[in-house]
Amino acid sequence: MGELRRFSFALIFRAADPRRRAAYRDAGAREIAAAVRGAPGEWQCLLMKRSYRGREWDTFGGAADAGETPEQTLRRELREESGFEVADLMAVGRSRRPYRGGDLHGYGFVVVPRGAGWDADDVQTAANDEVERVGYFGVRDVHDGEPYLRAFAARMRAFLAADEDADCWAYLTEAGKERCRLAGDDCPPG
Repeated sequence: MGELRRFSFALIFRAADPRRRAAYRDAGAREIAAAVRGAPGEWQCLLMKRSYRGREWDTFGGAADAGETPEQTLRRELREESGFEVADLMAVGRSRRPYRGGDLHGYGFVVVPRGAGWDADDVQTAANDEVERVGYFGVRDVHDGEPYLRAFAARMRAFLAADEDADCWAYLTEAGKERCRLAGDDCPPG
């Protein structure tokens, strides 16, 4: 049996219509998750463009350190990559897939950051060497191709379907699965 690797990721949403953002600034993660699932076309998700690994757009998050719970991993990674602290969060699912001879388990959270500015059009994050830039993308615009990380689109589909124990492979489109096969990693056999 191969190694088990764990990671956590943050889904940070804001209303696409700037006039509606104020209504959700004090909302909790549960309320925001329900609103996004109910009308995904009216919401955007904050993503970061990684400065490594293909420079793909992905959620904030990363690998667990020894002894960390998924929530601890999420809080640490969000602070390291964005400078944001968590005001509220809600676990929304777990993904799993084969990964380099072992298993990779991901833990997703809807996150409401603490403080001002996280939902601004010119959102600013802490400077670090992992993040090239950040931006908001329409929830319905996320797809299985560039410039998004292949697995991100699958995780978003699982979130919208409220599939809390997702096999991400099942949520990839056929084109996404083919890109995965051609890349030679991060995917189960044929």
